[in-house]
Amino acid sequence: MTDTWTTPVPAPRKPLHKRRGCLSAIAVVALLLGLGRWAYVDGYGPQTQREHYSASSTQVKGYLDRAMQATTAATTPALSFDAPTYEVYRQNRYPDGEISNISTVFCRFAVTTRIAPAKVQVLVGQVSTAWQRISLQPVKQSGPDGSTVTELTTTTSDLVTLLLVVEKPPAAADYLTVRVVMTYYDVRYQPAHDYGTPTPASGAPTAATLDDPYWSH
Repeated sequence: MTDTWTTPVPAPRKPLHKRRGCLSAIAVVALLLGLGRWAYVDGYGPQTQREHYSASSTQVKGYLDRAMQATTAATTPALSFDAPTYEVYRQNRYPDGEISNISTVFCRFAVTTRIAPAKVQVLVGQVSTAWQRISLQPVKQSGPDGSTVTELTTTTSDLVTLLLVVEKPPAAADYLTVRVVMTYYDVRYQPAHDYGTPTPASGAPTAATLDDPYWSH
């Protein structure tokens, strides 16, 4: 009996141009998937195309700077302030994971001049007068005389929401804590460093607490 060996015949290979076509198609699909993922995580997905913004970051910086300058120039004698900062908070992601391009921008600063508790109403009155000149609506005050915290709130003609917070110390011998928060909503997102440095009305900001012949006594 004789064994018969059959030499296996290799399967026909696809022509080279067809194999290259398959590889190209795979590469295109991978690229599209990568671009789609990038669009979702970087704010260029389909949801963001339907978003509406009140203003651009450049406009908002101008609005916040104007409001800050009106505030820092509001008092007589002039007060000193620490270095103001911009803060940007981006809206939460959509349910499908796409990131939003809507943000809220804050500008915060505090008074570094020592202000005696007896000067609360003088301070509040001067700031209220300055804010009324740039506001769309009456300036509202919360916290009656004798309360621990007094607040002023309003919205400027540029749609900046203003908040002044004056806190009395627990001891009569201490000084007031005075903070200002300015807020703009529905801004086209840009990171905080793109806003640069806020521009006060005059004078260099200082972190040191300073005594003043009028305000501190």
